[in-house]
Parts: sequence; structure tokens; C-alpha cells
Amino acid sequence: MDFWKKGAYAPYTLATATCAMPEIVEDGGNGYVVPLADMKPLADIMIELLSNPDQCARMGENGYQKYLRDYNWTRGRSQLSL
Repeated sequence: MDFWKKGAYAPYTLATATCAMPEIVEDGGNGYVVPLADMKPLADIMIELLSNPDQCARMGENGYQKYLRDYNWTRGRSQLSL
């Protein structure tokens, strides 16, 4: 599933720092961005999230609000109109 579509379902997101992921995932806001191929930071963040369900819920809500704000027809149409 595309990361931006995933925001409609209000999950938190873990992504690697590649392509457009750092633009979609606000590190610490609606998820975390981890270095590519570095398992230690990924494992640390996974342990942190498993220990903090409230933080997961907050990040999920932040992701959902970002989805509503940034990925909608009005905004998309305005970006296409030059």
C-alpha cells in the first residue's frame, strides 16, 4: 500500500530514509524514519513503540491528520494548476 494512502487508516509508520519517505513520514510525528540497512535503530524504535501504545495512537492520529491536510483533491488540483 502506498504510504500516503496508508495515512487514511491512521497507523504509525516506520520507513527507511529513501526516496520520498522522509517527506511523507515526519520523524517522531507520524512515524519514524530509520537509516537504510541499519537494524539497530529499527529494533530500538520497534521496542519503544511496543512499549508505548499511547505513542502509537498519537502517531497514528498525526498521520491521519497529515493525510487529510496534505493528500486531498483540493490540494492536488492546486498543485497541478500552474
